[in-house]
Formats: sequence, C-alpha cells, structure tokens
Amino acid sequence: MEDSVFYKPFVNMSDTITAEQRATLMQQAQERIKQDLIPSLKEIQDFLVTMSRIRTLGTSRIP
Repeated sequence: MEDSVFYKPFVNMSDTITAEQRATLMQQAQERIKQDLIPSLKEIQDFLVTMSRIRTLGTSRIP
C-alpha cells in the first residue's frame, strides 16, 4: 500500500499533524483505497477492455 501513488500523500504528511491524527488519516486512506478506489479502477479497466474488444471485432468484419 505504501508504494501506491494514491497513498503517498498520506505517507508524506505535514509535521503539524499529530501522530494520532496521522494514524487515523492513514487508516482511513487505506480503507478508502482498498474498498472504493481499487474496485472502481478495476471496473473502468474491464469496461475499456470490453469496449476495445467490441470495436476490434466490429472493425474486422468490414470488407
């Protein structure tokens, strides 16, 4: 998770944020990334792959 481009802003938080706040924010970020962002990105990927296949099949049938 720490290598994720979406998580990096939480790893590099300002020193003005307390350790407790930092831990809470990092935990919430991990949960949102795992539960919302990654599944949404997967849906987009699946959609794009499907649309690409549909267009490829349609184009190949044109004489």
